[in-house]
Amino acid sequence: MSEKVIITKADRTYELWKVEVTDKYGFKTTVYEPTILNACIYVKYFFDKAEKRQKSREIENKAIESWLENERKAGRTSELD
Repeated sequence: MSEKVIITKADRTYELWKVEVTDKYGFKTTVYEPTILNACIYVKYFFDKAEKRQKSREIENKAIESWLENERKAGRTSELD
């Protein structure tokens, strides 16, 4: 995956900037910021947190795999497979 940023003037009554950002792991978000400077600050913040989000995803996936393995061992997976 590659990082992606799109900052556009939001089509709203208020003066807002729409920030669409995707990190290198594919996590996406859209936020609205009051200034272009705030939009850029948010993009940096989002990219700085990419490793932490990925680590959390890996931990969550391992927990789910462990749970499924325990369910298989207990014979309770007929509806999960």
